Amino acid sequence: MIGTRFDVFMSLAGPDRTRVRDLVAAMRKAGLTVFYDEDMPEYHAITAEVEAALHHSTALVAYYSRDYTGRTACQYELTRAFLAGQREGDPTRRIMVINPHEGTDHLAPAELADKKFDRLTTTDLAAVVRRIKAKVNGLSGRIGDLPGPDPQQWHAYRVPGTPDFTGRYHELWKLHSGLTMHRFGLTHHTSSGGTCILTGLPGIGKSAVAAAYAWHFSAGHQGGVWWVSLAGSGTDPDSMIGTFVDGLRALPAFRTIRPAAPATEVIGAFADHVAGLAEPSLLVIDDIPGELTAELIHRFAVPSVGRRLRTVLITNRAVPDGPVRPIEIVAMSDEDAAELLRHYRDGAKLQRTALARRLGHHPVALSLAGRLLRDRAGLLDYAGLTQRIDRDAATIAPVTALLRDRIGTLDDNALGLLRVAVVGSDAALPASLVRRLLGGTAAEQAVEDLQRELVVTASSGGWQVHALVRDTVREHYPAPDWTTPAVEAAEAILDTAGPDQSEEALLVRHAAHLAARDDLPDQLTERLHRRALERYDPLGEAILALPHHRALARRFPDDPAILLAAARCMVATGGFEEAREHAERAGGDEGRRIVADALDALGRLAEAEPLWTAMMADPTPSAETELAYLRSRRLRGRHQEARRGLEALIPRLPFDQAQAAQLELARAEMETDAQVAARRRAAAVVTAYADRGLSDHVTAVEAIRMLADARLTLALTDLKADEAGWQEAARELQGLRDRHAETHGPRNSLTLTLAVAHGESLTALGRPAEAREAIEAVYADVLDRLGPEHPTALRADLVLGYAAAQFHEFEAARNHFTRAFEGLRDVLGPTHPHTLRAEFNLAVALKMLGDPAAQPHFNQVARHTAGAVGIKTDLFWQSIIGAGLQVLPSWLWRKLANPPKPRKDG
Repeated sequence: MIGTRFDVFMSLAGPDRTRVRDLVAAMRKAGLTVFYDEDMPEYHAITAEVEAALHHSTALVAYYSRDYTGRTACQYELTRAFLAGQREGDPTRRIMVINPHEGTDHLAPAELADKKFDRLTTTDLAAVVRRIKAKVNGLSGRIGDLPGPDPQQWHAYRVPGTPDFTGRYHELWKLHSGLTMHRFGLTHHTSSGGTCILTGLPGIGKSAVAAAYAWHFSAGHQGGVWWVSLAGSGTDPDSMIGTFVDGLRALPAFRTIRPAAPATEVIGAFADHVAGLAEPSLLVIDDIPGELTAELIHRFAVPSVGRRLRTVLITNRAVPDGPVRPIEIVAMSDEDAAELLRHYRDGAKLQRTALARRLGHHPVALSLAGRLLRDRAGLLDYAGLTQRIDRDAATIAPVTALLRDRIGTLDDNALGLLRVAVVGSDAALPASLVRRLLGGTAAEQAVEDLQRELVVTASSGGWQVHALVRDTVREHYPAPDWTTPAVEAAEAILDTAGPDQSEEALLVRHAAHLAARDDLPDQLTERLHRRALERYDPLGEAILALPHHRALARRFPDDPAILLAAARCMVATGGFEEAREHAERAGGDEGRRIVADALDALGRLAEAEPLWTAMMADPTPSAETELAYLRSRRLRGRHQEARRGLEALIPRLPFDQAQAAQLELARAEMETDAQVAARRRAAAVVTAYADRGLSDHVTAVEAIRMLADARLTLALTDLKADEAGWQEAARELQGLRDRHAETHGPRNSLTLTLAVAHGESLTALGRPAEAREAIEAVYADVLDRLGPEHPTALRADLVLGYAAAQFHEFEAARNHFTRAFEGLRDVLGPTHPHTLRAEFNLAVALKMLGDPAAQPHFNQVARHTAGAVGIKTDLFWQSIIGAGLQVLPSWLWRKLANPPKPRKDG
């Protein structure tokens, strides 16, 4: 029969055989060739005959009963057909499901429950067969003939896939459904999409399930797999985010675009990179040590990527109720556990099952036992190993006994590496550190022994020691003096330079962990802190650097350089009071400046003012001091003083400082209703960096974000006075948009921001058709990448509203202005200037429609505008005029809400 071609492969569980015979007979009567295994036993394994039949079948019909769910062979067959269809673009293309039950909760994956099944209990058998035949007639080729997916990109410092992975289809389907069920609202109700949490006991197989899914379901994420481990991180949210970012920096595919900037900038660059890929990607964040709060889940999921990213979070901790329902990975089933043992050494099914149960179906214990049985074939059988475990009265957990036996065979070098793993962080031992500790030949032999005994897992940058192994070493093979291996590890780390970013990141995680010990010599601890800062300070990772700055400041309380470095780090992390205390002790110009800045940030302006006055009394204050002082003037509402001072200071500054000062001047201009000048200034900063090939510079990124700020509004008086200025701005914005799209991709968040700003400039020039076309071309990507409440998305709605109004499409204008107003109100509050301007536009649109709801909006704007933006602004006087009108004639629209008279669009 091997090699015979079939139209249909009938997949079913053994107990369902009698209920399927009539269906098989009807299909054959209809002229379909059907593979149907009449003699299969319950819990049967996949035979060569079954494998060949599946390979040569056109489609699979699954009798998906509740018995089917728990059968490994059934799930294997279903998975093969599903993955074949996935490679063709539709996972269910070659599958038809017969569901004999009323419910659908047992159907997995989610795609199968989305109205892609028949119920024989309520559906005519002949109709079902007709649908099966029609499906088969619409297919070409066979399940096994389809080419595999293109080679997958694994951006990870671990071996792709899981070579020894066996079974666990139920967990794989749950993971797949969890990542995709938000697309199937008819049968699955979920408030989250594209993110899953895997939780469970250490060693239970969470990472293996994620890796197997990433490998076997690769057709669904051809953009690649991004895998970051947080092993060695602190448990607080900021430390975990910092470690995540540090892991992203180390990935090879990400290095070329990695900005030396804070965490938010790195995550943003990662989001832009993934969003610009042609296919979706999968992000796996492993070894999460702390509590997964709703906010942390949101940040890890990198929502700004949009629909191009699915995220798997892995933790040993219980997960509280939140936006993402966790998937608990438990011990393997009887069938899967017995099958895993069979891969190592065959044996009677009953004996394999008995041993699996004695081992608690724990994957690590099963693998260790299987390896032991394979290595001692002829000396130890299944029954003998089960009896040995039962005889060990001291054994509480069989996995501990097996690990103890394996570790007991190691020599001193290999055991020494395990002890280093115990005193170090949870991160992998980098290869460079292992070589430094043992030397080349001894290191190779030790690692070979550790891998042979299954107590370390290879990764591209080193070797991961499992938590269960570390616990076993602590309990059964403790060092005579744990300080000794800690000192040896610390000295080796300090004498080792990581050959690449990945190993350097691992070395620093171990250095940071060892620096927190209280049994190391002070001088050694100091060097470990400095080693950590050598990595974290240049990368702007203030959260990860902070504990090391604090420790050095405690050790050297009178060293100004150390105190100032600590104060700068504290300011970067928002610890203004702590920064003030350290800067006061440091003294000097920079110390006084940090103190004054910190007091301003704390809202203690009166305390800061004498410090600013004293610093500016110096006849030659530094440029840094002048810039900080002028910023303080803006914060106090003294905008004209700030503007005059900045205009005089900028020509004297070097390039980077001058661009930062230009942005400070733009902020002052925005707050004095000079939006056109502010927009042009921000665009000039972007252009200056783009001309130098530095579009990702932190100041350039900030300038682009300023262009999206809702305060950069269409200021109507300025428009009338400077149409030529807007024409120049439109050309600049279009050029920046096109250049950024070419270098960063059309879905890059900054490209989208520039596109919306360009669209707005077109409405200012009275070119509504072009403006609408420009915004509609990017609107879906703006919502997907940035979300509906992002300033750029709300700005896009305002631009569409302006364009609709210029065409006298006032219902459309009302709808766009409503979305913008409600979004700004929810994000910024009802009296914020941005919200008031959007509300004014909405009021005008409502007046044009004769809607009495306009009047309360005019009243609200008139009531709050004076306090929000002042009485010498367009918005204040527009709101006063609008509030006084009971009937608003259409000609007044241009006076109140429109840019200059539009030119005719072709």
